[in-house]
Amino acid sequence: PKEYVDVVKPLEGFHGKATRLKKYNPRTGKYEFEKYLTLGHGDYGAHIKEGDTITEKEAEPRLLENIAERLPVIEKNIKGFDSMPKYLRDNIVGSWFRGGLSGSPKTIGLMNEGKFEEAAEEFLINDEYFDVVEEVKRAKKLGIKTEKGGVKTRMENMANALKDYAEQLKNTPSE
Repeated sequence: PKEYVDVVKPLEGFHGKATRLKKYNPRTGKYEFEKYLTLGHGDYGAHIKEGDTITEKEAEPRLLENIAERLPVIEKNIKGFDSMPKYLRDNIVGSWFRGGLSGSPKTIGLMNEGKFEEAAEEFLINDEYFDVVEEVKRAKKLGIKTEKGGVKTRMENMANALKDYAEQLKNTPSE
């Protein structure tokens, strides 16, 4: 799990105080609060209570636990995960951490069939991705600066890593 801490940390950011994050809903045109609070580096759920606080030093062991909980599930669901290149494993863990890849059984199925290019395309056929794309368009129209590294960027990075891996496999001579 330690090898993925530096991958997940910047993607999740840090919240020293329990925070109910908002996300844009293009169907209503409004920002809506998420169901649960977030604390530390993406620790999210009913166990986080209003008023909870944490230091970055205290948050790191919990991040390690969260990654460690997900790794066996990733390894079980993604064939050959351990033998994939680090850049692809990093993207898989980062995406699984926030629920993107774990919520896309079609993408996982295509990956397990070795159809990584198709998996990349399927991964972006996703309501959350479309919602963020719409949010970015809306922000640009209104002159609002958007943050690089959000959901859209993370999902596109995952799709690009799948495409790169597909290309790598095409260019690797078979024995």
